[in-house]
Amino acid sequence: MTHYETEKPVIFEPMEQGVNHHGKFILTIKNKSGKSWEDIASISGYARSSIYRWIKQEFLDPEKIINIAEACGVDITGYLPEVDHYRKTFFKDYEKSMDLSGDESLKAKYITALERLANTQNQLNEIQQKYYKLKEQLDNDENSQ
Repeated sequence: MTHYETEKPVIFEPMEQGVNHHGKFILTIKNKSGKSWEDIASISGYARSSIYRWIKQEFLDPEKIINIAEACGVDITGYLPEVDHYRKTFFKDYEKSMDLSGDESLKAKYITALERLANTQNQLNEIQQKYYKLKEQLDNDENSQ
């Protein structure tokens, strides 16, 4: 379950009739949610600088709008027809393809892959710590000479 499925969605009044500026729509979503740009960027996985640029754009990829809305915890169903169409067309197929409810072997492979990823990340952290310790020692040795 994702973060936006656990929170109650924010409901807001629609923008002016006929206004379909996607960037302004994202700004409205952000303002109504009360979340900071940092939070939205962190949750959505987009860079803040990208989001700032998108606010100025009239048309955006529907997937970006959906991801920003989900990061804000805002249900935008029914506000932008093109986004609704995109969601119905692409997300339905994606959700079906990700359904692992009856396939135990896929679940097991997925869990194994996650465990391997966690182990690899731990190894990377250990190597980075060793690197920084060695770099610090080298810097201290150079400064003492």
